[in-house]
Amino acid sequence: MAHIAQRLDDVPLLDVEPSGAYELRRVVCAPTSGQVGRRGFLRVIAAGGMALGLTVLGWLPPARRALAVVGTEHLDCASFSYDGLICSPDVYSPDNCGPDGWFRVGCDLDANGAYACFQPVNACDDRSAWRWRDGATEYRCADGEVKFSGSPRWDFRICNAVIT
Repeated sequence: MAHIAQRLDDVPLLDVEPSGAYELRRVVCAPTSGQVGRRGFLRVIAAGGMALGLTVLGWLPPARRALAVVGTEHLDCASFSYDGLICSPDVYSPDNCGPDGWFRVGCDLDANGAYACFQPVNACDDRSAWRWRDGATEYRCADGEVKFSGSPRWDFRICNAVIT
């Protein structure tokens, strides 16, 4: 610790005017060359925060309208043996279909900022869909995957579009 050369009695009081001649001293905290000032420091922090924010936004999938893609399909399921209507369990939904009856492609963003991304896959003998008839109703069952915000994986889903 440094030696204090001034006695405590010689230190002027803050609320009392000094009795004799005195020198007004101020502490100046100006940066010297090579140092960053307060505003410069805030500029660096703001730029870093913006860069980090843009990087995180780049990790999110783009918010664009989901569209359907036309793939290849089996026109009948004669070689497959299913009991009942295959296009009905939970993974089968018309919500997975685009307006043309094929599996959707792209991402949807809801009002809360959650997203669902859709992509077709060729899961059935290198084809992405098959036709299925139940009585007079014909369905196109198109294979694909969906990834929801917060999920680390793609989930298998099927579009069940009514053709006739």
